[in-house]
Amino acid sequence: MNELLKVISSPQLFEVLNFLKNNPNMNPSTIAKKLGYHTFTVQRYLEIMEKFNIVSFKEERKVGRPSKKYRYIGGKITIDIDEILNIFNLKGKRVREKAGDFKYSYDLNKETIKGVILNNKKIKFNEVEGKILFLIPPVNSNGITVCEISNKISINEFDILFAIKKFLSLDLIEVVE
Repeated sequence: MNELLKVISSPQLFEVLNFLKNNPNMNPSTIAKKLGYHTFTVQRYLEIMEKFNIVSFKEERKVGRPSKKYRYIGGKITIDIDEILNIFNLKGKRVREKAGDFKYSYDLNKETIKGVILNNKKIKFNEVEGKILFLIPPVNSNGITVCEISNKISINEFDILFAIKKFLSLDLIEVVE
């Protein structure tokens, strides 16, 4: 949902979708060249829209790496404002690590947590999540707020809130009462 909230306000997204609607079965690099955007940006938009069933792709295998050819499907996206407000309510709360039987994989040079083994299952974190989790203080501490995390690593508060929601759902952290 956080990814969707970030890209939905971008005029570039709609240019990509409109182009794809009129030019089906295109790969991200071709779309990017035609529109003058970076390939990574177009790929990111398409991956997010694919999660919400707005576009689909077929993988085309030739010599070398497979290529994804996207097409526009269209449809509706529902944004649950109540869910966002529930996440937003975490903004003023303090969070800390929860006691549990899990093992983290660290990158101390980058000050990030790459992943965790939880219930014999390996869970990887993206760089933003890893940086946020690295800052969560230990059990029995007073905790840390979203604002304090944002000030330390210059990551926007929505990214922090959605990461905290994920960590809470994994039972890695707790809200300090």
